[in-house]
Amino acid sequence: MPYFWFPAPVGNIDGKIVPLKEGCLETVKEYLNRKLQTSRKKSADSNDQFVAAIEMEHRTPLMYYRRGGPFSFLKVQVWRDKEIGLVAKELTALAEGNEMRGEGLVWKDHTSHEEKIKLGMRFFCDTGIAGGSWVEIKQAVTIPHDQYKTRCSVELVACWENLTGLTPDATHHMEFMESAYGVSSVPHNSEASGTQNSREILLDMYDQSDTSLPDEDDLPDFTQIKSKTSTWEPPAPIASSSNISSSLPSNSRKATWDLIAPLRIVALHVQCSGGGKMLLETKGSNNVSPVKSGKGNSRGRGRDRGRGRETGKSESLGSLSMLGSASSRIEPGFPGLEEASIADIEGLSNLVGGGSAIPSRDPVLVISHILHFQGHQDGTKQVVFTHSKGPQEGALPGVELRMFDSEIVMLRAWHKYWYLEVDPDIVCVYQMKKSLRYLAERFKVLKLGTFDLGRRMGQTTEVKSVVTYGKHWIKKQARMSSTSNQEVFRAYMEGRLVIDMLRVVLVSFNLSTFTLEECSQVFLGAPKEALSTAAVSELWQGKYGGLRRLLLYSLHEAEVVLKLMERLQTIPETVEMARVTGLTLSDVLYKAQMVRIQSLLLRSARKEGWLLGGTTLNGQLSESPFLLHPKDNHTAAFYQDPVAILDFASLYPSLFMAYNLCYTTLVHPEDAKSIPSHQLITSLTGAQFVVSSVRRGVLPRICGALITARKQARDRMTQEHISSEEYAVLDGRQKALKLCSNALYGFTGASASPQQAVPLADTCLSMGAASCKQAVQLVGSIFEKVEVIYAQTDSVFAHFKDVSIEEAIKLGTQAAEIVSQAFPSPIVLKFERVLCPFLLLQVNRYAGRQYTCSQGNEGQGTLFVKGIESERRDVPRFVRKICKQALIDVLVENDVPLAYVNCKNSIRRMVAGKSSLYDFIMTGGLWRVDDHDITKLVEKTKSSHKHVGASTAEEGRGPHVALSVRLKRKNPDRQFHIGERIPYVLMANSSKLQDDMAEDPIEALIGGSLVNTHVYLENKLRKPLESILEFVVDSAALRELFTGSHTVPPPSASAGAPNRTQGLVSSFYRPKSPCVICRKPLETAQGALCKECTLAGYAQNATTAIFLETAEQEVKVNGAHVECMRCHSGGHFQSVLCTNSDCPVFYMRYECPRILSHIESTLIKLDHQFKLE
Repeated sequence: MPYFWFPAPVGNIDGKIVPLKEGCLETVKEYLNRKLQTSRKKSADSNDQFVAAIEMEHRTPLMYYRRGGPFSFLKVQVWRDKEIGLVAKELTALAEGNEMRGEGLVWKDHTSHEEKIKLGMRFFCDTGIAGGSWVEIKQAVTIPHDQYKTRCSVELVACWENLTGLTPDATHHMEFMESAYGVSSVPHNSEASGTQNSREILLDMYDQSDTSLPDEDDLPDFTQIKSKTSTWEPPAPIASSSNISSSLPSNSRKATWDLIAPLRIVALHVQCSGGGKMLLETKGSNNVSPVKSGKGNSRGRGRDRGRGRETGKSESLGSLSMLGSASSRIEPGFPGLEEASIADIEGLSNLVGGGSAIPSRDPVLVISHILHFQGHQDGTKQVVFTHSKGPQEGALPGVELRMFDSEIVMLRAWHKYWYLEVDPDIVCVYQMKKSLRYLAERFKVLKLGTFDLGRRMGQTTEVKSVVTYGKHWIKKQARMSSTSNQEVFRAYMEGRLVIDMLRVVLVSFNLSTFTLEECSQVFLGAPKEALSTAAVSELWQGKYGGLRRLLLYSLHEAEVVLKLMERLQTIPETVEMARVTGLTLSDVLYKAQMVRIQSLLLRSARKEGWLLGGTTLNGQLSESPFLLHPKDNHTAAFYQDPVAILDFASLYPSLFMAYNLCYTTLVHPEDAKSIPSHQLITSLTGAQFVVSSVRRGVLPRICGALITARKQARDRMTQEHISSEEYAVLDGRQKALKLCSNALYGFTGASASPQQAVPLADTCLSMGAASCKQAVQLVGSIFEKVEVIYAQTDSVFAHFKDVSIEEAIKLGTQAAEIVSQAFPSPIVLKFERVLCPFLLLQVNRYAGRQYTCSQGNEGQGTLFVKGIESERRDVPRFVRKICKQALIDVLVENDVPLAYVNCKNSIRRMVAGKSSLYDFIMTGGLWRVDDHDITKLVEKTKSSHKHVGASTAEEGRGPHVALSVRLKRKNPDRQFHIGERIPYVLMANSSKLQDDMAEDPIEALIGGSLVNTHVYLENKLRKPLESILEFVVDSAALRELFTGSHTVPPPSASAGAPNRTQGLVSSFYRPKSPCVICRKPLETAQGALCKECTLAGYAQNATTAIFLETAEQEVKVNGAHVECMRCHSGGHFQSVLCTNSDCPVFYMRYECPRILSHIESTLIKLDHQFKLE
């Protein structure tokens, strides 16, 4: 039952403190119910109650070190969770006004506690269970099958007190304090009632012993995992509670309950038309030859799992097929070949169009499933739903195809198939907006009834938008704390976990576009086909492979999503984070780090009788981490001698443990004088804390438990004979423990924290800065030939002069050990790596050749980069390539002249138009605007017919915003969402504003537009490349690198480009063709060589160069064709329809033929010139 805590009143008669009368708490309860009924205008209904019960127990507020505790608190239980805030507000008003003084009740404190704790977190905390953990249910009553209210295999009724979590959370390794801080109930007439804020209660200084962390040898090994070799079969319906315990590990065997239960996982992909007008125009189109349908498959799932009250017996696939006009499974067949005409192939560029799918207009075409049964030998199954009125060629070997007459019939059949046959535990999608949300909207449009995909019958599955920051908040703030704010969606599907891999990638990684195609390339190392909505419409008409190809494409989408989830270990990491923090699996995926730490702190505090909430110390942090600035100290330079990097291991958690920093040890300024000085720790900020011998804080013990548990998990990972499943679980656990440990400091200081304490956070920051500063001084004084050139937060960079790399590693290790002895345990400075040579540019921007040990092993001598543009995804690819190659040449190859020459050649190729358009793509996020704002900008600028530049895009300036407006004007069906990353390239035109230069990469590719190389050279490349080369190249050579003759584009770079310079004087001149050899402009357009080169006999050289370039481009074209044949869904006989703008091969397919065409025209001119001579 929902509840919160409130200070207990004291009995007061004629100004004297007396024991509370019997039944006084019942009087308070009735008073609150009457007041709330009156305020809510529900007094007519006498049965409508708000407060269920009020009890008195001993508790202690978490904030401040308080003497004489625990104190008397009221546990106010409320009938409905949503009314906790209302009851707390009314009780606060009652206490402030002392409205029950006539009843002999007086409040000295009116601060409520834990009224903002959500019911789910409260339930998990009180029962000790967590998402993904094993649960033991005692004294359960089995519900008869005909009375089921859900689609679960078994339904039980049990008291919540009979639930026991068997999987330990992060607090399992804590040593909990007892004595005065134990949880106990207080009789109503107890004379111990008091106020926790009273300053008059005497302190028994020595009632607490030192509860330091136990040694690691004394801790039980809770990370030892019991191996499971038996093959899991889908369980039969459970008829009694005895069947449950028989399928789980046995307590008698002391199972650690660490394994993840076998799960039914489905990867889902929904393919929509997205081009309503194009689809309507093709109703009479011809289809390819029909598919021979096989016999109906009447086999069910082999068990009765997921049956609700709608059915009492197994329903076969054949009965579902009666809803449509197709069989359950199609026999494998090979489709007839469809000849593509030249016009079709030449018109493929039109297939990049098509708007976003609109649920009110565009139907669902295909629903693809890949079912994965963990622990089963044949654990993968592919099922596809589609519909067609005419005969379609759609058979796929090994795929169960279900075809229906119409979309309505298909969706109805799919709905039953979902909960009768699939019944997944985990649903995996990518971009939920285009899958589950689209299906939910189609159900509403087609009036198909309740969209209930969960295990509770009749409960609508809601899909809601989720953003980290709203656009209005971002407009008022200087920056965001997260790397992305892209809008995602969350499905509330009770009984199932829905994982949107887009959300997972957004939270954990920093990519350019966050498309599924980019994720496949980055994480899976394989390109993926991308079909536009226009191309999908063409396939639906039967062209280019027809329905069979569309089905194959949709299945591949689901397959990539499943592989992505497995590669990123999403399930093990989510389950272990839920187990560590005590949250639900869904909350782990969508809630911020603050909620995780709040849950962890609540579980720890509850075991000792601490209360969260109440008084908070809000404000802005005044301290900052230590920084030895390389620019201010003139240490930014190129170092040939080794530089050792020394890092504090978990500095902030170690500070909490070493100095006993905690809410519970923070001394109130009014109490500081009454505590002996030897029992206080005074920080640099003036805040004071009691020493651990007086009270060991909760936060230090949580940090110790997290660090201990992580060490045990990492030790288990290094053992032999560990299975891949066990390794994944342990890896997910150690990552979760590390994240929680590092987030404790942020929880104390963030303004969004429900338990902010600025003095505590400032103390941690100041002590961290002092520790880093002390480490810098100690490292500089240990050896004579050492200089600390850079230090920040918890890292120290020591430059060892005139020593070898092996000696630097030994000296760095020795220095770390000596410095660690100067700090209290467990603060430790560790040697991380040696960089030699080393390039220090700026704060958090450096690179070097790394060595981690004196003996050679994998990774030794490789390039290590931090913060430089070569590793950033928000800059053009050619900038990353040039910067990374320069770093390799300077740091790894130790060849500065080679780096200069390579940079010069790269710039020459870029200016000459030799680089692919793919290398110039940039992305920008729509942080401050969404589709509604862009639509308003379109309407605002429609009458003027002007490009939207910085002057009109007030809501979010930038080239990507201006481009979004133009794309919206061109295609009104295009939908944008907050945080979406828009790719763009800067093209050459008459405008000087980048907002007007921005163009969609695919549109620029098809239109043959020229890149504005001058803007890229000066605004994108120059600054990062100069910062790398300024310490190794003299200023004159560096200036020549960006102003020399190689930066002047040749005449051929602008020849043949569309005329986009209307209004300029240059638009009245026609560029002349250059000479093939010397690039001098020709007097006539009939030849290819100038007179000087012709007389010098360079014709043969020119011909050889042309043939060599032809061969090079032909190799590229053939290679691109081979890659596309491997990747696309059309096989060997259909045209390539892919428009994957994140793939370099896509651009190569269009650019190389144009280059070959230009080469052919040059060869014709050369041949014509010598025929005339």
